[in-house]
Amino acid sequence: MNTITITLPLPDGSTSGHAKGHWRGKAQATKRMRHEANIRTRFAVFEGNASEWQAKRAKVSLAFYLATNRRRDVLNLANGCKPYIDGIVDAGIIPDDDWKVLSVGAITCELDRDNPRVDITITEAA
Repeated sequence: MNTITITLPLPDGSTSGHAKGHWRGKAQATKRMRHEANIRTRFAVFEGNASEWQAKRAKVSLAFYLATNRRRDVLNLANGCKPYIDGIVDAGIIPDDDWKVLSVGAITCELDRDNPRVDITITEAA
């Protein structure tokens, strides 16, 4: 069973489902996040010598490392990662992000004041 982990910055607040503001700001953040996830996924696949790695079905787990202890809605954090998941699909290691292909695993949060980030782990499912 293949597994790959992609480390990305915490999602931009404008991609949250509750974000207010002009659509252009969200569109720019979405485009940037999607592109970054695509590039980092391709690099992670190449670095792991798994250039042919593609799952027909997969499970995605999200591990958030936050800079502060302030209250956060875990599901809003996960929702903000949608552009990242789209970028991973664009990279070609999973064919789609619909319910027939992708399932959601664990969503966790920990404190890391020095290196806030999200680790997205994709595991090939049977």
